[in-house]
Amino acid sequence: MNIMNKKRATGFTLIELLISTSLFIILISLASGTFVNMLRIQRVSMSLSRSMNDISFVLEQMSREIRVGFGFGASTENVLRFTNSEGNSVSYKLVGDGIERCESGNCKILTAPDVKMDRLKFDLQGQNAGDSEAPRITIRLSVVGEKDIRINLQATTSSRITDT
Repeated sequence: MNIMNKKRATGFTLIELLISTSLFIILISLASGTFVNMLRIQRVSMSLSRSMNDISFVLEQMSREIRVGFGFGASTENVLRFTNSEGNSVSYKLVGDGIERCESGNCKILTAPDVKMDRLKFDLQGQNAGDSEAPRITIRLSVVGEKDIRINLQATTSSRITDT
């Protein structure tokens, strides 16, 4: 009789197995859902990071050229025109969803195809002759990432050449 009681006490009942299996499945479902969500967030984060790297590169290129440029003028706030250090006419503007640079009629999109922009504005100060101020250009742009995440950027650059 003692042998029969020992055999019964060592096993699990069907209800205990069902409950433990159900709890295990619930915990695994929660963990996998969290993991999948973190992968999505990481993908969006990486996309925004690539866009920001590209835009930073383009802003730096524009700033370098503006610093040594002269004769600034804009027909609208969306287009910046000036003469670069080599004496060539240069313009920057938003075309489609990228920044276009034109030099003496030769135009090229500077931003990567996967970078989407929806705003590029230039504010000029001190560009009038005789105001004894170096021209100062404020560049405002807006980048749209995945899931319509919008990042607004602003950079101000001044020319090293004053118009005394």
